[in-house]
Amino acid sequence: MRSLLFAAAALSLAMPAHAQEAEVDDTEGAAMAEEQVEPMDNLRDRLSDPAEQERMGAMLGAMSEVLLDMPIGPLFAAMERAGGVDAPEVDNNATLRDMAGADAENISAEIADKVPQMMGVMGEMTDVFAAMAPLRGQMAGQMRERVEAAEVD
Repeated sequence: MRSLLFAAAALSLAMPAHAQEAEVDDTEGAAMAEEQVEPMDNLRDRLSDPAEQERMGAMLGAMSEVLLDMPIGPLFAAMERAGGVDAPEVDNNATLRDMAGADAENISAEIADKVPQMMGVMGEMTDVFAAMAPLRGQMAGQMRERVEAAEVD
């Protein structure tokens, strides 16, 4: 998990620099970038809001408790019936918590602790996606041109 956070942070630092170096002369790409600035700002603000991060962490921690108590016997039976899967035989009343073992007791708290950190990283990455909007618009224009050229041939 820690390596994922470091990778995401490194990507968020590297991508805007790369996006700024690219030459963009596509007016459609520029328009797309302009349209996405405000929604990205709003998303960044929500993802970076400590109160929102705590609410989301608590909610996902609580949801994980419910999932851990979900019976998985019927799920494995359905997978077996679907074919192609050798599902382990488990008691019909077995739960995901039973399968997770002793570590299951820490899962919900760990999720609640990590979600705010991950949301912060995601908030920083919104700048990357906004910076890439002109490039995505340029790519869309190039794809359209190639599809139209392929249809003519």
